[in-house]
Amino acid sequence: YIEPFLNELSGITNFTIKTQWIYQVGIVEGASAQPKQVPDDSKLGRHYALAEDSLPHIITSLEKKLGTQITDNPCIHLVVYVPPCAQAPLKIYRRDGQRATSPTGGNVEAFTSAKWGGIVFANPAEATCVRYMESEQFSDVYIHAQDVMPVLLYQLRKIFDLENNTPLLDTTLVPYSTIEPRVWEVDTFVRTNTIYLVHSATTTLQSLIQLLGGIEYIVINDEVGAAIQNAYQKIVEAKQKLVEGSLQQAALLAREAYTSAERAFFDPSMLALLYFPNEQKYAIYIPLFLPIMIPVVFSFNTIVKYFRGKKGQVSAKTKEE
Repeated sequence: YIEPFLNELSGITNFTIKTQWIYQVGIVEGASAQPKQVPDDSKLGRHYALAEDSLPHIITSLEKKLGTQITDNPCIHLVVYVPPCAQAPLKIYRRDGQRATSPTGGNVEAFTSAKWGGIVFANPAEATCVRYMESEQFSDVYIHAQDVMPVLLYQLRKIFDLENNTPLLDTTLVPYSTIEPRVWEVDTFVRTNTIYLVHSATTTLQSLIQLLGGIEYIVINDEVGAAIQNAYQKIVEAKQKLVEGSLQQAALLAREAYTSAERAFFDPSMLALLYFPNEQKYAIYIPLFLPIMIPVVFSFNTIVKYFRGKKGQVSAKTKEE
């Protein structure tokens, strides 16, 4: 499900998919954000309500247990949370107190955070929880991919901004029925991100020029100079390809420009110079040389007095003669 979808977007960026299973994880920390029990007409006689205001706390609680801290690359989190029967089913409520619309109309509840990812609550089947509540023995919970994966794909479409709800004149949009995004959606995604990468690379080079202009006697090594030159050339070529309509080539050039600009800006040799301004030099060298210079200055005073005294003796001898 996920890999065929991301393969269509791989022209502008590289995706790496990693999965992990975590057991016995609490959904939130703190009593104020815990789901509240709400009576209903189901066989269980209740469900648990998650307020919209508590959803950010859920992200904070789950993020501590995810292994995304081991990489510096941006991550998109897609979490499928299966609540225990003692706290199921979970239902999301809006701020106005009304139930949020379920994406599939079944046991699945979900929400999306724009820069973080999405969370899907895959509630166990009602019959499974009824058996558990009667016997309080462990029961197998089956999660069907047909219930969960369409929701995750929809969340990915929202995160990548592939959804276009703008009505088209005299046009009817066919319902989405495949895993891969539409061709024109991929085109829009690649075009938008190509422009973003070109703009980011240009901004990075401008910031680097401003920083280097404020540092005297800076030496740029050959690797940094080559990265700056390569980034500039790729920016020019990417813009030219965009004008010509060669979108895929422009995307590749924009990626190279962005990578070269970032490599030049964060080169270790550059960072060592950027964080060593003249004020820091004065703060380091003055304590070293000032104690040495004080005796030298006083010795000059002694030398001046000596020559003045000698000059006075010569003048006195001249008068006596």
